[in-house]
Amino acid sequence: MYAGRKSNGRLSADDLDDPRIPEHGTPGWYTVNARMQWDVSRLLQLQVAMENILDQLYREHGSGVNGPGRNFIVGIQCTL
Repeated sequence: MYAGRKSNGRLSADDLDDPRIPEHGTPGWYTVNARMQWDVSRLLQLQVAMENILDQLYREHGSGVNGPGRNFIVGIQCTL
């Protein structure tokens, strides 16, 4: 996932007045993610994922909340 830098020239009037957005706009960011699914059988699937592998600090534009650090996801799906 990624987002490009948003400079003042690209911000809306509402964004320019938003205290969550720095004076010169918001910086760009990226995360590196990996997902894998394994079909164990016709009825059983195993999913694993690692998000934000590089543990980058980032914030969605105007959200006011930093994104999560590195995280791991494991899932099992059984179709009966």
